[in-house]
Amino acid sequence: MNNKIALLLPLLAVAAFSGCVTQRTAQFPGRDYDTVFKGAVKGLCKDPDLIVYQADKTSGEIRFQGRGLMIGAPDTAMMVANVGGAPQISMTLPGPNNPMVEQYIQAASAEIPSLAVTPQMQQAPQQNLDIEKQKLDLEKQKLDLEKQKFEFEKQKLRQK
Repeated sequence: MNNKIALLLPLLAVAAFSGCVTQRTAQFPGRDYDTVFKGAVKGLCKDPDLIVYQADKTSGEIRFQGRGLMIGAPDTAMMVANVGGAPQISMTLPGPNNPMVEQYIQAASAEIPSLAVTPQMQQAPQQNLDIEKQKLDLEKQKLDLEKQKFEFEKQKLRQK
């Protein structure tokens, strides 16, 4: 057992200090920041292997750690931020292709409600159809005016 730990610790130290990191981001367009933040905290709290010990809504930082001796990083931070009007969760951990990053983001995303269709979203296609209908009516009126103008010009030429 001691030999395995002795081999594992230098490898972890090299990975941590070599600059190799794994960074992942998950975006949630159409949702608000509060919903994404609360869902991320709730999702991390539901994971039995994690303890969430700090969640700051203003900075968007969620701090957690693993319950076991070798589960996850001792102090891990996940960031929730509004980027371009869409909330997103981002996380960086040491090591190349660290699978824990995706596991943590999936745990956080599990409790974020899916985008529900609101009455406003249902009305949007109807409004677009109404606008298109108005455009077609205006185009038709324009063509009628062009036709009347042509007829007027034609009568004018006959009178000469």
